[in-house]
Amino acid sequence: MVDTLLAELPKIFGDFEIVIVNDGSKDNTGEIADRLTRKHDVVRVIHHPTNFGYGGSVKEGYYAAKKELVCLFPGDGQFDIRELRKLLPLMDRVDIAATYRINRRDPFHRKVNQFIYNKAIWLLFGIPFRDIDCGFKLMKTKIFRVIELETVGALIDAEFYFKSKRKGFSYEEIGVTHLPRDFGVSTGAKFYVVFHAVFEILRFWWKIRSYR
Repeated sequence: MVDTLLAELPKIFGDFEIVIVNDGSKDNTGEIADRLTRKHDVVRVIHHPTNFGYGGSVKEGYYAAKKELVCLFPGDGQFDIRELRKLLPLMDRVDIAATYRINRRDPFHRKVNQFIYNKAIWLLFGIPFRDIDCGFKLMKTKIFRVIELETVGALIDAEFYFKSKRKGFSYEEIGVTHLPRDFGVSTGAKFYVVFHAVFEILRFWWKIRSYR
């Protein structure tokens, strides 16, 4: 994935960095990431001694960003970095290029779970996104100098959009291609992940009632 980014990003940006967040991986991820940082000056890595969770990893990457724009890009190979060219023009008129997966390439039960989750987030928080958890998005880094993200689990995207909207940041949705997963195993549909997500939703809803 990093080799792909290093090949494509110079065609899009004159100045960029790649921040790898290694969330307590037990395989050779950490070793490979360290080797990449030694080989490429534009690559940095953040190591977690244990698994901090999706939200904990994402927000640490956000706050570590040093450039004008920050792009969240998963390492599972299900998105095409070349489509960043579609997102970039939106930065002239909005603060966030929010994406949705076109023809999502996931099992049926995950699509059902996502549909229910999107509707719940819309109902509870008033965020009418087509695909609120899409992991490929482009944002202005200044947002993270204004908002403080607290979530450590799957609710991180909902919290981000909710707090960004409250601070007056704008967004526009755009579709991106979703590719089949060739490597790794997703844990998003596991019972404990779903249970924790429900708990986080209810806790966050209770907390933000005073915002309204």
